[in-house]
Order: sequence, then C-alpha cells, then structure tokens
Amino acid sequence: MGQSILIYIMGTLLLFLIVNMNLNRQLSDQSASSYNYYEELQTRNIGNSMVAMLISQISDSTNFRVTSAQTKTLFSGQATYTVRDTFMMPDSLIKISVSSAYMNQIKKMIVLIPKPSNTLPGVFQFSLISGGDMSLSGGTYFRSNNPNQNVNLKTNSRFSIGNNNLVKGFVGYGSSFSGDENKIQPVSNPNNLPVTAQSPNVDIPTFNPDDYKSEATQVYNGNYSIGNSINLGTKQNPSIIYVGGDLSISSGAQISGFIVFVVKGTISVQGNASFINTDPTVSNFAFYSVGNISIAGGATMYGQMLSLGNISFTGNSNLYGTAAAKGTMSFSGGTSTEVPAAKELTDPLWGAQGSIRPLVAKHYYE
Repeated sequence: MGQSILIYIMGTLLLFLIVNMNLNRQLSDQSASSYNYYEELQTRNIGNSMVAMLISQISDSTNFRVTSAQTKTLFSGQATYTVRDTFMMPDSLIKISVSSAYMNQIKKMIVLIPKPSNTLPGVFQFSLISGGDMSLSGGTYFRSNNPNQNVNLKTNSRFSIGNNNLVKGFVGYGSSFSGDENKIQPVSNPNNLPVTAQSPNVDIPTFNPDDYKSEATQVYNGNYSIGNSINLGTKQNPSIIYVGGDLSISSGAQISGFIVFVVKGTISVQGNASFINTDPTVSNFAFYSVGNISIAGGATMYGQMLSLGNISFTGNSNLYGTAAAKGTMSFSGGTSTEVPAAKELTDPLWGAQGSIRPLVAKHYYE
C-alpha cells in the first residue's frame, strides 16, 4: 500500500515537472517571439521616422541632398541614410535610402519621391527640352554641374545624336531615337533603367512679352544690343528688361546681377560675353524670347532659356544653364553644363507653381 502511494506521488511529481517544463518552454518561446516582434517593430519605426524627417527637410529646402551616408540616433537605435537624385523614366525623382538598426534587427528601405512641384514650371525641370526635333552633333558633351547627378534631355519629337557626342544622363523622346545609345551614359543608374525611352509629351508654355512691359525695370521698344557692362537686380528682387525687338549680346558685354530678359524678337549671342554669377548653384539670368535664340562663334551662354521658336548652339558654343524650345533644338560642338533653373526667374512670368503640400512617397521598398 505504502509503495503504491509512493509510486503515485512520484508519478504525479514527474508529470508536474514535465508539464511545468513544457509550460516554461512555451513561455520562453513566446517571450523570445515577443522580443523579436518588438525589436522588428521598433526597427521599422526608426526607419519610417527617419524617412519622414528627411521628406520634411526636402519640403523645407528643395536642394537638400545627402550623397555620403550619415547616421543618426533615434529611439535607442540608429538610422543610416542617403538622399540622392535619381531618374525613373519619365520622372526625375529623389531617392531616400535608410538602413535602421535596433538590438539585433536591421531593416533597409528605399523611398522614391517626386521632386517638389511648387518651385518651377515643369519645363524648367529638364536640362534640355524641345517641342520639335533635338539633335546633338560635332562633339557635344552634356553634363550636370553636380557630378553625382544625371542630366535629363527630352524632346516631344525626334532625337538624334552623333557618334562623337556624349550625354551624362537619360533621354526621353516623342517619336524616335537615332544614334548610338552607348553615347547616353547616366552618372547613376542603380535600377538598370533604359537610358533612352519613349515618353509622353511635355507642354511647353507660351507667354506674351507685352504682358510684362509695365513691370519691367528697363524698357526698350525696339532692338537692344549689349556691348558694355550692366549690373541689375538681386536674387530676391530680380530686374526685368523688356525688349520690343531683337536682343543681341556681343563679346564686349559684361552682365551681372539677377536679370530676366523678356524679348518679342530673337536673341543672338556672338563671341565671349562675360556673365558674372553671384549664386553659382542656380541660373542668375533668364532669356525668354518669342523668336529664335542663336548662340554662335564659340560663345558661352549662362542662364535659363525659353524660346517659342528654335534654339541653336553652333561653332563649339557652350551652355551653363537649361534650355527649352517650342520648336527645334540643335547643338554642334562645345561642352555644356546643366545649372538648375532659378524659381526667382520664373515666378515673374508664371508665378509659384503647384500647391504647397506635403511630399508623398511615389514608391516604397523594404
């Protein structure tokens, strides 16, 4: 009898120990799972918070970029990030890369957002854009003033490039591309996108110079030739020069300040006029003409240009700025560098573009 009771007690105790061990194991597994879940959630929260902070900074300053990785401590963890320009045809985008870490968890995320649309009219966000054909010949080399950034060339019609030319970016065309695609070489193409692609047409705005005559700082009802020194306007308050005829700039000219030229006729630049830029990060001069714009004789042109006619660069002439033509555009020789357009030089004609609203991620990857 006593032996039976002892066996019963020992069996019950053994069963209790087994049940208790299983229970402890389950609790331990659940605790580990809870810890992992919390760490993973916290890691994602750190990454998402860093992305939100970076988007906020881009909204406040549209030129904000971080090309070399930086690290910030957040919520007892860390976030390493970069902010770079990228391109996904037909859009110019900003790429935010974040690697967040908390305890034993690491999360990597990539967020692509559109460049803020409340700064420049769309046409001025391209390096070169034309409504008609665009051609590059004679050893033309086109690049950005930012060595880490691609240029973005677009035509609503046909694009052609000769064998001895080079474009450090992407090309979008309306109807056809002719030439060697190997001459289109993006500075950065991490997603292996096609370097040329057919893309939707982009509207090129029109304007009437007479609408801005009353606002002009200086008015020339006929032709106006610049062969001497002029210094007008500031970035905060650019000058407007109205020209009722043609504008010509010769090699003796020295132009400085922040100036918008609004021209009813044509614009021609011959030889090496001198342009003095007080802010080298953006264009300091704007040339808006109803007629054609012609740059010849090895001239170097500084500024953002818009022609309701055609734009031509000949004789190894160079551009430091951007160019938009409702008609055709041609470059023959020369080394041209994209310098971003300045909103201060578009606002007098087209006003602030778009509504000021929070930037929204266009693509999100984890």
